[in-house]
Amino acid sequence: MKQKEIVMLAGSLLGAIFIAILADKFLFSNYASTGTQVDVVPVISSDFKAPSSKYFNPQAIDPTQIINIGPNNSQTPFNNQ
Repeated sequence: MKQKEIVMLAGSLLGAIFIAILADKFLFSNYASTGTQVDVVPVISSDFKAPSSKYFNPQAIDPTQIINIGPNNSQTPFNNQ
């Protein structure tokens, strides 16, 4: 290749790169709309507030308690002989 052709090829490449960058900037990129708003996470503390008495009655029956219906002292509760 002649030196003149190499200079012409390099100039064409630089021109094509410049045009591609301008086309990308104006046609495809919209940097103004890329910002997003995110919610800030509140700090987690180790304090635990007691539940409101409006919803939780402290005198209510506790369903997690074991219920015994009378004494059962038999070693064979189902009369296995």
